[in-house]
Amino acid sequence: MIFRRWESVLLKYIEGRKYMGIRKNNQTSYSHTYIENNIVQFFGRIIYAIKNRRRRLILKALAESESMNIREIKKCLQEKDFVKKISITKIRNRYLNPWLEVRVLQEKEKGLYKITTFGKNINKAISGIKEIDLLPMPIRQKLYPEFVLLVLRDGRKTYKELKLTLNLSDSYKVIHKIIKRLENTNFVEICHPHNLLRVPYLFHFTLSFYYYFIEIIKNYIEKTGRSWFTEYSVVRLLNQKWLSIFDRTMDLDEARNLLEKGIEMGGIIKTNGSYEISIRDFIAPTRDLTSSEKKILDLIKDGYSQCSTITAKSGFYRTSVNKILKRLEKRNLVKKDVEYVIVELTEKGKRLADSLFKIKEYVAQEVGLGV
Repeated sequence: MIFRRWESVLLKYIEGRKYMGIRKNNQTSYSHTYIENNIVQFFGRIIYAIKNRRRRLILKALAESESMNIREIKKCLQEKDFVKKISITKIRNRYLNPWLEVRVLQEKEKGLYKITTFGKNINKAISGIKEIDLLPMPIRQKLYPEFVLLVLRDGRKTYKELKLTLNLSDSYKVIHKIIKRLENTNFVEICHPHNLLRVPYLFHFTLSFYYYFIEIIKNYIEKTGRSWFTEYSVVRLLNQKWLSIFDRTMDLDEARNLLEKGIEMGGIIKTNGSYEISIRDFIAPTRDLTSSEKKILDLIKDGYSQCSTITAKSGFYRTSVNKILKRLEKRNLVKKDVEYVIVELTEKGKRLADSLFKIKEYVAQEVGLGV
């Protein structure tokens, strides 16, 4: 698995190159990762081209007539899109070149355009799918809404599953924004099967990543006596523990977020690219706990996550438990789990997801890697 920073560097590198037409007969000369990233990049260009209505009109017209010269294309736009004045230069630069770059169209002679087999497949995939107009334009090839739809095509997912699939950071803000946009366009619906009315005593709480971060660093300092770290050493240490706790590696952005949170809480000082840890201040969130807070925290450690269960096991009043959980959440020791939030496609979303899946299949075949 490539760290996201290297992935972004690779995508930027690919973005600066024109698609070179990787074929099956020379596929072995490219790494699997390179081809996969090429598919993502190529898919992004296709989606960008598709989202323009006039480009789709041109594609449909060429699919029906096989080939057209640029004046015929201009006439087609004037008739079907009620365009009064439009220059040939604008048609070529804005509407034809994006299709040429992704091999959907070919310029046979000067001013004569023909649809390719790949172009026919793309036209077939988007034919009759009006929902494409509602998708946001891709920014820097970040096709998160499209990939969310593709992931949900396999079945309903939780926020956590979507976040991990898209390799997003620890924060749920990004995935929440994506889902909200898709919900506003009626592509997805959000279900709260365990807490439909969002009743406080049905909320689930789990230990936060910051709690594990404190425990890991504290144990390491007690064992080695070392109180300063480089970013690399922190990531390496957390990676080892993350694999045993969460069965996955630590994301670089996650490590940076935890370090920033430590600086914000006053336990970590950043100096010349390294981090110095004041153990007393660093462990203050877990050290300065009341007996009732410790009891609630221990119950969460033992796997009692629902607020009502914690209340029953602790013997405290519900209002007291709510206050304690809020204090623990403020200390970044626990987090309110949104695992119960389930996202699934609507009928409208399913149609669009099926169309996107077909496009992705055709792109993979064109690039040279079968799906």
